[in-house]
Amino acid sequence: MTLLTRRIIYVSLIIFFLIATPLVLSYSLGYGFDWQKKKLVLTGGFYFKSSPSGAKIYVNDKANNKTPRLISRLLPREYNIKILKDGFHSWEKQLPIHSRVVTEARNIFLIPLQPAINLAEVNLSLNFSINSYFLIPAEAKRLEQANTTIKNILAADSFVFNGNKIFYLQPSDYILYKTDIDGFNKEQISLNSLPPDIYKIGISPDQNFIFAIGKSNRLYLLGFGEKIFKLIEIGAKNAEFAPDNKKLLYYTDSELWVMYLEKILIQPYKETGEK
Repeated sequence: MTLLTRRIIYVSLIIFFLIATPLVLSYSLGYGFDWQKKKLVLTGGFYFKSSPSGAKIYVNDKANNKTPRLISRLLPREYNIKILKDGFHSWEKQLPIHSRVVTEARNIFLIPLQPAINLAEVNLSLNFSINSYFLIPAEAKRLEQANTTIKNILAADSFVFNGNKIFYLQPSDYILYKTDIDGFNKEQISLNSLPPDIYKIGISPDQNFIFAIGKSNRLYLLGFGEKIFKLIEIGAKNAEFAPDNKKLLYYTDSELWVMYLEKILIQPYKETGEK
């Protein structure tokens, strides 16, 4: 090999190094080239998690593996996202990508095309709860004892049984009280009276919140910190606390609402009280 050849190879390697190094560093730092804007931009990503899992992910109609999945190195812009699974309704949204941010959709619930629906009960009481169908025998016995206490001692129409405690509205003044399963050790909970009405009440699993929804379709919420019922919705038909204690779900004639009971620090970010 001649001296000239060695020099050409040496110079070529230097040039290749000078060109390749910035590209490799840019790639490792999360940069991508935006051909529309003709410049390097910081990329972002998506994270998808569905129930059931194993659903196909389509980004701008291009298949991109199955849930759960992290998809990285996407240019900042709007993307059309579809989540598809045989036997279920599709999930579709327009989601943005921002530089150096992973946009998350981790609570994708896919609804079956033909869900199995069985008649569970007829002539439901005002205080009906689906949770009563999943009680073990010992819990069912305690619930029966609580119902006897409510009927024979408390004479209350609006009540909920939770954690061996009965929470009920006293018919004479519509104040919320708490007592044990035998009707003893009565304790006042709410500091204010509710307007006269026929109420359904519900309590969050951690017993930090109680709602009361009347025949007048007015929905009230009480936090055990303040102990005051506050009107949060006019026109509500029914309500239920989420199992994670973080949300109150309710619906009107035409809308379904979620009220956040505490600050949510993962996407989608929400403030306490936000709907």
